[in-house]
Amino acid sequence: MTIVITYLAKDNAKNRKYKKTGEFFAKKDADRAMAKKIAKAWAKLTHVDLPKQHENYSGPICLPEVAIFRAGHRKSNSVTAR
Repeated sequence: MTIVITYLAKDNAKNRKYKKTGEFFAKKDADRAMAKKIAKAWAKLTHVDLPKQHENYSGPICLPEVAIFRAGHRKSNSVTAR
């Protein structure tokens, strides 16, 4: 049985292309990281707190356990509403 050992060529078009695309994507990732940092800083600077809006409730909100009283078909021994 013969063992075949291959060595990569030091400088050919394929290796140059891999190196070039590797450098391109490394620069692209660095630019993306910087853009993300800038976007986070900009969001903190331009953030505006809006006033909180409270919902208007209508109905039986004065009773905390309204469901117990409204369930007319069930008998509740613990609560008497008479």
